[in-house]
Amino acid sequence: MLWVEGSTHNINLEPGETITDLNFGNYSLITTIDGTSGNDELVGTPGKDRMQGFAGNDKVFGLEDEDTLQGGRGNDALFGGDDNDNLSGNTGNDRLYGEAGNDQLRGNAGNDQLFGGQGSDKLFGGEESDTLVGVELEAPQAGLGEIDQLMGERPNLQAPRSRDLFVLGDEFVPFYNDGDNGTPGLDDYAILLDFTVDEDVIQLQGGASNYVLAASPVGSAGDTAIFLKTSNQNELIGIVQNIAPGTLDLNSPSFSYV
Repeated sequence: MLWVEGSTHNINLEPGETITDLNFGNYSLITTIDGTSGNDELVGTPGKDRMQGFAGNDKVFGLEDEDTLQGGRGNDALFGGDDNDNLSGNTGNDRLYGEAGNDQLRGNAGNDQLFGGQGSDKLFGGEESDTLVGVELEAPQAGLGEIDQLMGERPNLQAPRSRDLFVLGDEFVPFYNDGDNGTPGLDDYAILLDFTVDEDVIQLQGGASNYVLAASPVGSAGDTAIFLKTSNQNELIGIVQNIAPGTLDLNSPSFSYV
């Protein structure tokens, strides 16, 4: 939808049609872009966009400003771009990338992969088995200066059991490590909001001997903190909410190592 001087104008596409060139003229911006029942590729504007892919396997790119992106039905890929965006995969096995900014990502139904990117993000997996990554994987220090909130979000106890993967490191580096061995790292870590023992998994880099579990130094003393061992002050990288210290075992199936 375009607007100019208080009026609005719609652009409607039939399945298979594309926009190859768009001249704004006196129009200020596109506020709403809707896809079709086919496989769409939707690209936003420098302004605040609202885009929905509907059915099909869609790719939706928010670009700049604060955008709201919805995938609809199908296996979709959503890219928030710059600024603070709101991404929702809806049904299907979706991939959501918040990219820069403090974003909110919701996978909803399906086995989804959520990547918060740079900034302090909120990730909600939804139904079924999801993978939650709060950081920008290509960053020199992934998670530096971020406090990400990760939630598998099983909707209710009657929903089918699922296994969510909370990723706090890859095969190269542990995430949320500021590299300062003289401080406990209280400025960057992930908060695991609804980790379920014997169901969900926390992925760490290295091995169990590289970490230690203790009472959380922030928030509730009833939460378990995950520290990366260093030569001096251990580094906080994650807090598992509502899991009492002593409950988790680094050598248990609750943890995997790469």
